[in-house]
Amino acid sequence: MLTVVMTTRDRAAGLARTLDAYERLEAPQGGYRVIVADDGSRDETRSVLAARAGRLPLVVLHLPSLGQNAARNRALEGIEGDLVLFTDDDALPRPDWLVRMRTAADAHPEAGVIAGTVVPRFAMSPPEWLLRSVRLGPTFAWVERPADGAVDPTEAVSPSFAIRASLLAAGLRFDESIGPDGSTDYAMGSETELLLRLQRAGVLAWYVRDAVVEHVVTAAQVEESTILRRAYRYGRGRWRLGTSRLAKSRLRARGIPVAVLYDLLSRRLSYVRAVRRGDPGRVLRAAWRIAYLAGHVDEVGRERGREPGLGRLRAWLPESLREILVPRLARAAPGLPALPHAPAGLATANDPS
Repeated sequence: MLTVVMTTRDRAAGLARTLDAYERLEAPQGGYRVIVADDGSRDETRSVLAARAGRLPLVVLHLPSLGQNAARNRALEGIEGDLVLFTDDDALPRPDWLVRMRTAADAHPEAGVIAGTVVPRFAMSPPEWLLRSVRLGPTFAWVERPADGAVDPTEAVSPSFAIRASLLAAGLRFDESIGPDGSTDYAMGSETELLLRLQRAGVLAWYVRDAVVEHVVTAAQVEESTILRRAYRYGRGRWRLGTSRLAKSRLRARGIPVAVLYDLLSRRLSYVRAVRRGDPGRVLRAAWRIAYLAGHVDEVGRERGREPGLGRLRAWLPESLREILVPRLARAAPGLPALPHAPAGLATANDPS
C-alpha cells in the first residue's frame, strides 16, 4: 500500500486534467490511495474533486488557506502504507508511474527517498535560446538523468518524489515557514528544506528514470517576467536554506556579502551590453542571475528586520527589471518590457503561482 499526497489551490481546470491522468494509472502491488489537500480554493475545485469520488481511491481535505507545506502536513495525518509519494496538481503521471516507484522502493530498501523523472509539457514550446539561458531545474522543475542510480536526496523535486512512511512516522514534517503561501514572492524550497534534513541525517536516495510525470508549463510560465520572479524566489530560498556558496562569504557590507554586490554589478553590465547587442539569450541569462541575487539581498534584509525588497540596492538594477523583480513594491506592471527580438507571447505575465 502507498499513499499519494497532492495539494491544490484555485486550479480547478488543471486539477481536472491531472485527475483524468490518475484515472489511467496502473495500480501498484498492494494498492494505493490519493489524498488531495485543498488549500483554501475559491474556484470550482470542490466540485472537481467531488466528481472523482467514485472513480478514484480519493480522500479529500478541505482546508483554510494554510500554505503548501502546512497543507501537506495535514495530509500526512491520513497516510496509509509504507511509502508516501508527493506530487503537484499540475503534474501528469504516465500510466506506470506508481508501479515504477513501487518497484524501485521494493528493490532498494536502503533508500529512504525515491526520486522520479519530471519532464515539462509546454503549452507553448519555448525557443532554444530561452532554454539555454535559464537553469532548467529551478525554472521548470525539470529533472531527467540518463539512468537509474543513487542520487543526493535533494535532487528530488516536488512533482515526483517518495519518502518511506517510517521516516514520517518518526515525526518528520515539512517546514511550514517556507514555500508557496499564496503570495508572489515567497522563498522557494518547500520540499528541499525537508530533503536537506534527510541528507544531513544520512538518508539515501534512488533515482528512477522510467517513473515519469509531465509537469504542465503554461504559456505564461515561459514569459520572462514569470521566469525572473521565479529566479527571485529561488534566490530567496537558496539563501534561507544556506545552500548558496555566496552565503559562506564573511566579507560583508550591511550583512550583504561583498561577492553578491560585485556579482550584481557585473551582471548589470552584462545585461546592458546584451540589450545593446539585441541578444535575447544573453539578456535573459544576465537577468536570471540578477533576479537570483536580488532574492539573496531581499532575504538578508528580512533577516536583519528590514522591510521586504531591495532598499537602496533597487537602484542598482536595470530599470526595466525593477518592477518584475520586486513584486511587493510594484503598484501595477501592465507594460513590462519584452526581451529584444523575443517571440510573440514572451512579453508580459502575472505569475500564476
